[in-house]
Amino acid sequence: MSRRRWSLPRPGSSPWPLVALALIVVAGTVLRVGVLRTSIGRLDGDEGVTGVMAQRILTGDLPLFFGNQNYQGAFEQYLQAGTLALLPDSPFTLRLVQVALSAVVLVLTYMLGSRVCRSPWAGVLAAGLLAFGPYYFVVKGVKSHGGYDSAIVFGLLALLLALALRRTSSRAPLIGAALGLSAGLALWANPTAIYLVLPAALWAVGSMRGSFRRLLAPTAAGFVAGLVPYAVRALHTGSLTPSRTDAQPPTTYLDRLKRFFDPVLGDFLGAGNANPAIAPGLPTRALAIAMVLGVLIAAWHRRYGVRDVLTMRTVQRRPVDAIVIGLLAIPFIYAASPFTWFLGEPRYMFTAYPLAAVAATAAIFTLRLTVTQGAIAAFAILAIAFLTGWSLSEAHKAGGTLAGIKLGVIYTEDAPMVAHTLRAEGVRAAYTNYWMAGPLQFASGNALSIAAGAWTQFPAIEAEVRQTRAPAIVVPTEPGAGLVRTELQRTGRTFTESVAGRFTAFTAISPAYHPGPQGVPLDMR
Repeated sequence: MSRRRWSLPRPGSSPWPLVALALIVVAGTVLRVGVLRTSIGRLDGDEGVTGVMAQRILTGDLPLFFGNQNYQGAFEQYLQAGTLALLPDSPFTLRLVQVALSAVVLVLTYMLGSRVCRSPWAGVLAAGLLAFGPYYFVVKGVKSHGGYDSAIVFGLLALLLALALRRTSSRAPLIGAALGLSAGLALWANPTAIYLVLPAALWAVGSMRGSFRRLLAPTAAGFVAGLVPYAVRALHTGSLTPSRTDAQPPTTYLDRLKRFFDPVLGDFLGAGNANPAIAPGLPTRALAIAMVLGVLIAAWHRRYGVRDVLTMRTVQRRPVDAIVIGLLAIPFIYAASPFTWFLGEPRYMFTAYPLAAVAATAAIFTLRLTVTQGAIAAFAILAIAFLTGWSLSEAHKAGGTLAGIKLGVIYTEDAPMVAHTLRAEGVRAAYTNYWMAGPLQFASGNALSIAAGAWTQFPAIEAEVRQTRAPAIVVPTEPGAGLVRTELQRTGRTFTESVAGRFTAFTAISPAYHPGPQGVPLDMR
């Protein structure tokens, strides 16, 4: 059987690739909206922070970064503020921005896949793989955790602009400036965008060779403009160090590199996770090994092109070489961060998903098999959709538990009920654990001041609660209420208990109780 070859679209060519892309984007969007309607889409503590940020933007607060940090830019929170200005405040409307950005990522991945493989159908396959998986890409992509989605959007724009850069073109300085701006904004949104920015930069430098004086200045100017938020924050705080820096568990570079290959890479592929409901029983290590071998084979196959990209030559390089270089660099960049000791989820690889999708697409389009590429592509999309659907179903049945919460589910969907109870009893300030603090303050429309102890992302709010004469305490009824009750009785305090959903609120505490710096006796962080 002959193998059908697909080529780049020409004027008057078939519109079917774009039709297929539109169907994939719609299906991917429906999937993500559905996820938000399940227990997996429960608003968590970090998302509560972004919700409060978006609300406060509407009152004149202008954050540059997530909470009290100086990394993870607040770009998405400004978009969310616009959404909340038009629609009722709710966890669902808050995450509509993430749903929309996920759709943009699919379109940009289509463009990258089409450019790398010289076929619009390759772009369709790359977008299809991301539309339906892996599990973690779908779920993390609709969670409002800071700047993850926007980092991919800006990173893909940088890579596409780099591939479009032609030093002889009259538009080259403008493209260079846009490239630099996109790269800077990507790193502002999330430093892990370096996975996309690095291959873009290497390719762009090679394309500028012979015209550095003409092109380097506008590109550098755009890059600096994209990083302006870092400079503003440094001028405000006097340091580039995050405002709150937590001591990380001691690990070595080699430790983190080993953990990248096992278990993080398997989690990244959607075949194993800290949540045992995710694809139970799949051969996580085998899939991770297969991916590593695939990248190494690709690197050998394209060794001369990879060499040309690294040495700023253009003779034998092809766009796929930038993808290969990006994948080769990921483990070494990943292990360089002390934060990657964390194994609860592959969050520090999230921005690498488009590279993996395009690489898998390029591999399928390179294979010399007796079946059509279309059949292989369809099988690949169906397989990843089945795996993701299975994992989503199992995770939903398990309660959508977050790996980072040690003692179980925090039912933040009860936050509006808790906020109503507190306000009905005249309470305006309360202590709770980190995972409830943001969602509760968001649910109250900032009418309450909620403190989270040492994990707070809003020091001014924390200080306000600590200056309150009689703040309340809110904890999950099980097992938190018993622990707090015992503590208050032990110290001779009187109080009133109110149950709101699956939470208990301790109010009218006399004399007033202010927990230590770590927060309430039950801290779920």
